[in-house]
Amino acid sequence: MNNFFIFNNKPFMFQQNNMICPVKPIICSSNINNINNTSYITSVLQCLANLKCINIWINQLSMNGQLMNNKKITYEIFILFSSLYKGQIPDSSNFILNFINKLELNNNNQNKHDPYHFLFNLLMILHIENNYPRNPNYNFNNLKGKNNKDKNITRKIFDDYLYQVENSIISNNFYIRLGHMFDCSCGKSYKDTYKYMIKFEIEKYKKFRDQCNAARANNNINMEECFDCYTGGSSKQCKGCGSFKNKEFLSLYSTSNVLIISLSREKHVFKSDFDFSFQISLNNYYESGVYMSNNFYILKSCISLNNKGIFFSYVNINNQWWRFCGNSSVYIGNIVHDIYQYEPQILIYELKN
Repeated sequence: MNNFFIFNNKPFMFQQNNMICPVKPIICSSNINNINNTSYITSVLQCLANLKCINIWINQLSMNGQLMNNKKITYEIFILFSSLYKGQIPDSSNFILNFINKLELNNNNQNKHDPYHFLFNLLMILHIENNYPRNPNYNFNNLKGKNNKDKNITRKIFDDYLYQVENSIISNNFYIRLGHMFDCSCGKSYKDTYKYMIKFEIEKYKKFRDQCNAARANNNINMEECFDCYTGGSSKQCKGCGSFKNKEFLSLYSTSNVLIISLSREKHVFKSDFDFSFQISLNNYYESGVYMSNNFYILKSCISLNNKGIFFSYVNINNQWWRFCGNSSVYIGNIVHDIYQYEPQILIYELKN
């Protein structure tokens, strides 16, 4: 079956091919070549290509080319990933050029050479290109005017708003809503922010952990310790009175199909300073009264940094771990030993079905 789609305002003939990206566990050990120090880009792309929700999405695009009408980055991602799924080594140069141009045009922002910045902006652009609001005329003020100090009312306002206006491959699979509560004695307070990437400040958390538990001072920080620091009780200067005598808390209000955790450091260590959790449950970090029956995540991929300044990725493909570095892919037999030799940057988890 042939159909037309529009790209750069020009019609293109599109050949439908149901076999381009089968919706089943992906066998995708082909690698995306690095071009001119772009490992911070290709490592992220390699991880995204092996996510189930992305695999299904690329299949949907192959079935209906009109879904890519005038969507430059979506089109480039489709070309890149569909080539990868067919066992080819794709050329990422067009994608990289178009992405950087799009980023500078939209944000007037310099492209930082780190995977976190790239991933954040890529997801943002894909969401904007592919968002089809369920109700584009929805009025956010519909539920306002009630007692917004009631957290149930606040949650209902936000849940309703997000359901009506956010509807894309990104918002439906990557967004986790975090309840952000800040209270100060001067009366200034606020609740509810919306984020989709969790960021652990490793050095800051280790200092706090060491103060509380001196016996663990020389050990790697683990996932539970990081979540405890991330969600509870940090001090922040109040914009109203300037005081630091307050507390802000984070808690989870929802789950998602993909959980992204970025590991931030001021100084590189070029080895693992973080004890990996290959399986995690978020039960202990939900807002009081919120219950998610399915919140068990399995580590799907990890982006790391070596002492030469090269980013690379580990990807779990059908229960086998592969390391993609430079222009090569290597099967890893002992993933635990191998993964601790380098500095982890981003962890990507998938919700267990």
